[in-house]
Amino acid sequence: MAFRDENPGLAGAGRVMMTFVNLHSPGVRILATHRLVSGVSSDAVPLLKNAAGDFRVEEIDSLDGLKAAWAECGDRTVIGAAIGDRLFLLEERDARGELDVRILHERLLGGALGIGEEAVRTERNLRYIRGLEAAVGEVRRGGAQIAFLLKPVAVERVAEISFAGGVMPQKSTDFYPKLLSGLTIYRI
Repeated sequence: MAFRDENPGLAGAGRVMMTFVNLHSPGVRILATHRLVSGVSSDAVPLLKNAAGDFRVEEIDSLDGLKAAWAECGDRTVIGAAIGDRLFLLEERDARGELDVRILHERLLGGALGIGEEAVRTERNLRYIRGLEAAVGEVRRGGAQIAFLLKPVAVERVAEISFAGGVMPQKSTDFYPKLLSGLTIYRI
């Protein structure tokens, strides 16, 4: 509607192709999008000291340990962090029921690392990646200083936030399965 209003003389500006998907369809889920951080302090481990006031920080030995923590965390915020060859679990002390990705952006990226909203929006110090192993591998190869690892957001949680008029943080939803659009929709 904004595009239509900004382009009153443009033919077709009042129409748009959309797809509606029932959130309650079997198999619909949201995949996690992890954050890769670069261009911050040369030693990223002090991040953990900065975060210690808001988070319980524990070194873990594997991604399986992180997955187990996610399975048991309930409504607590648990975020993984890969720094060099080390993995950490960061459990937020106070935020019950808040989105993990919101806590990550406000308290870790913004608070502990000083990466503001403009840097996030322009992806100056931040890239996005899917897959736990891919995110950790990027850090271990030196392609990023830190990988923040997030558990997927539940579809029901996205619906709750949306129907309440809220907005999800950037790159926090990746719906699966993807619509098979192919050449037909691209041509239209």
